Amino acid sequence: MNYKLLAVGLVLLVACASDVETSGGGGEGGTLEACTGYEDAEPAAPITLRFVNETLLDVYLEASCDQLAFDIQPDAGADGAYYGYVGGACQQSCEALQTQSQVQCEACAPSTQHIPPQSSIEVTWDGRAQRQVEMAAECYFDELTGAQDCPQIFKAPAGEYSLSIAAYNACDGQGAPCECDANGLCFGTASGMAAFVQPTSFTLPTDTVEYVLDVCAFGCAEPN
Repeated sequence: MNYKLLAVGLVLLVACASDVETSGGGGEGGTLEACTGYEDAEPAAPITLRFVNETLLDVYLEASCDQLAFDIQPDAGADGAYYGYVGGACQQSCEALQTQSQVQCEACAPSTQHIPPQSSIEVTWDGRAQRQVEMAAECYFDELTGAQDCPQIFKAPAGEYSLSIAAYNACDGQGAPCECDANGLCFGTASGMAAFVQPTSFTLPTDTVEYVLDVCAFGCAEPN
């Protein structure tokens, strides 16, 4: 064996390997400077959202994918962001899409949350929101031909907000009675008479927000 030729070949191989450059596109995700700044914000201290039914009727709150479909808006006005549950397998953020292929999820089955008369339920919000932003094609894990929008997760800033949710007094199980689990999650659609409740104002940061459906949420008789 010619050891001199072998040694020369190894030197050339190492030299060639050191000249290879890597980039973010082509299924590798974002490694370029243009792909920074899309990191998910860390969750804030948990905020308890308490929904209280002071009426003498069963209440059904709108839900989506087995989670309450509450609405939080800044008092300054809608800013194009969604304040609520963020992240998850079917809500891939810009950060997630730099290292994961796009997941195609089917539509969730309809669901609603039951609150018995004069009872309450609590859920937790992590104080984060998301808005659609444009991210360059080379930042995505999947190969794309151009920039696309993706949801960027950010921490809701301190300030004034309002909480609301659609509430009804019945549940439609597609022509049959709704089936509900031990936690009051029902498989069906909130229906019947809509409650009238003013949005609840609150200030961030906070640890608890209470949304009350009072005794006249579905109407009260006018005094004579």
